Amino acid sequence: MFAPVFLYHRPGAWRKWRHVLIRAQPIHILHIYMSTSVSMKDFQEQIQPIRKKIDAIDTRILSLLARRRDEVAKVVSLKKTYQMPVFHPAREAELISNVRDLAMQFRLEPDFIEELYRIILQNSRTGQTRQVEE
Repeated sequence: MFAPVFLYHRPGAWRKWRHVLIRAQPIHILHIYMSTSVSMKDFQEQIQPIRKKIDAIDTRILSLLARRRDEVAKVVSLKKTYQMPVFHPAREAELISNVRDLAMQFRLEPDFIEELYRIILQNSRTGQTRQVEE
């Protein structure tokens, strides 16, 4: 059960409350919900397994990025053999469109996913260019 606690502060004031520094903004009321039944130990016990799952997911994401890099290296070898350019704008546009669609299917923010993939693609092009020039 959570009980609301309302703190009123004068604008710009710093106040220490329950070992937490809170900076109040003008005309804002801070709503802080304090647990009346959950201790910090209970919180830690409940959050640790969730954090472990998140860490495992992060490891899988990095593993998949490494696998992607390895597959890109195969593409670069073919591009080098056939003297094809590293940058293929139509392929990139298609990929961005596809990941935006997938983002919506997974209820992720399409703009964020596009930005993320543009970073991945830029890094990939940089690596491909280096590999082609070798």
